[in-house]
Amino acid sequence: MAKPGAPNAVDIRSIELITYNGTIIPLRFIAQEFVIFHDMYQQGVYCEVAILDSKGIIEMAPIVGDELLVVRFKTPNTEKLLQYVFRVYKIENRREISGRSEAFVLCACSQELINNGRKSVNKSYIDMTGDNIIKAIYASYLEPKEEFGIVRKKNLYLQETVENKSFVFPGVSPLKAINQVSIETQSKSRGTIKKYAYEKYSKPQEEIEFEETSLASNFIFYESYDGWYLHTLDYLLNKEKVEDFFLMDASLDGQDKIKSKIKSHQIIMEIKKIRQFDNLERLNTGMFFHKIESIDPITKRFKTDTFTYSKDAKYISHTEKNKSLFSKKSIYSEDIDTSASLYMISNIGEDYSNQDFLVKAKGTDSQIRNPKKLHEWFKYNHASRLQLNNIVLEVTIPGNTDIEIGNIINLHIPQNTENELYLNKENLLFGNRFFVTAIRHNINSADDNFFTVLECVKDVYAKDIIGEEVKLTTDNMEPEE
Repeated sequence: MAKPGAPNAVDIRSIELITYNGTIIPLRFIAQEFVIFHDMYQQGVYCEVAILDSKGIIEMAPIVGDELLVVRFKTPNTEKLLQYVFRVYKIENRREISGRSEAFVLCACSQELINNGRKSVNKSYIDMTGDNIIKAIYASYLEPKEEFGIVRKKNLYLQETVENKSFVFPGVSPLKAINQVSIETQSKSRGTIKKYAYEKYSKPQEEIEFEETSLASNFIFYESYDGWYLHTLDYLLNKEKVEDFFLMDASLDGQDKIKSKIKSHQIIMEIKKIRQFDNLERLNTGMFFHKIESIDPITKRFKTDTFTYSKDAKYISHTEKNKSLFSKKSIYSEDIDTSASLYMISNIGEDYSNQDFLVKAKGTDSQIRNPKKLHEWFKYNHASRLQLNNIVLEVTIPGNTDIEIGNIINLHIPQNTENELYLNKENLLFGNRFFVTAIRHNINSADDNFFTVLECVKDVYAKDIIGEEVKLTTDNMEPEE
């Protein structure tokens, strides 16, 4: 059992199952562990509770998928009490243990994900900015209301977009509609991120200024603990780091001096290297090179635009500034006639709606009035999303609810070598700066032990390739006797 005040300790206040008729069933002492999943690309939060049951609660409650799961916990060193409210959607891995006892896993998810499956957007949004369309879709279709019984109030954080858009949705899911708007919407170069409170969407509670330097407009809509976010990946990549974490199983530069300054919650328990580059995949998906083939069904124009990483990567954001993905002499730096192509319908031409043969239609045709311009930035958008898997690490730390998906953190990892010149160096290719795309909170309720697993990614290397070459001679490559 974790000692009170230890970095991996947790204070579990309650784990409750609330049935359709309001009956509260405490699970605190039959739940062996619970895991909460945050993932930027999954859109929504998931929870799994492993239960050892000798009371027959599946039949007695009964548990049929109409239940709420409410989890409350905090770490001893923080004042912040977390309360998650989930909707149960399935039971899995049900098996007999002994006698009349059984084990099973209770699976639950954000209430918004249930609404996403039970509602459809069959509506048009005309002459509205992308962020306001997304706000309207969330408020009308996704936001959980009183029919859920208990609703945890969440905020909505929306990064400002430019120009009005028009969309007609023929009965698609709310998240699919939001994702379409996100893809076809362009970020302001300078604007504000508006924070809206639960059920108060007419006026933002708070506005935070931002500056966007990338051309990608790679918007992503995702849920973190306190609400839903519409941000560009490039905005998130340019933010300051929120925390440092240290792998202490080898010497670090100046370790003796900094050891006393490292806090227990900053010590890395384990690192798994999940991935490090796949150039065949990059070629096939078009990250190094790709073409955007656009056709305008109104004007019958056709346009081809080409992305070459070596020339165009400077227009998108990276985890490290002015660093590369390959060496200067790499074959991937050449401009080639790639077969990786993406096709799209867009509206091609300068000052589109004021062209002679279209200007008269502006008043009655919202498509002419608000032309699609996705072809102008999609080549950057496509590459910027693909690049965020060059290096993928799975980092286990003491339970930490302060780190959120979308954060930048510094990982201090010693260089793996027996070369004396580099024993005190940190990893030469990785560097420190990583982007958090997924978080898994693992809480063992039997012994109040809590650890957090971070998925940390990096798109470029921390140094210029061949910028600091270490000569590996035949002598130091031979096996020890």
